[in-house]
Amino acid sequence: MGARHKGAEYHRSAAAHYEWAAQHHRQAAKHYDEKDYAQGAHQALIAAGHQEHALQHAMKATKYHAEHYGDEAVRYGTEHYRKPRDKER
Repeated sequence: MGARHKGAEYHRSAAAHYEWAAQHHRQAAKHYDEKDYAQGAHQALIAAGHQEHALQHAMKATKYHAEHYGDEAVRYGTEHYRKPRDKER
């Protein structure tokens, strides 16, 4: 796929992809307002691809952090963050 990054580099890559996704979403909205639905859908699809890349980089950043600082360091950023529900509900 690509070169292995350090944690901060994964975060920077994720942020860049989220920004690109936002730009494409804005373009999609503009095209939809202009009733150019084909181009709007195309821009939305590109945005979805950038969002997927951003998510992959974010997950790699989490994995990098867990590998270097232990699973406990990322425990509250995952499914363990949710508090258990009261059994009385």
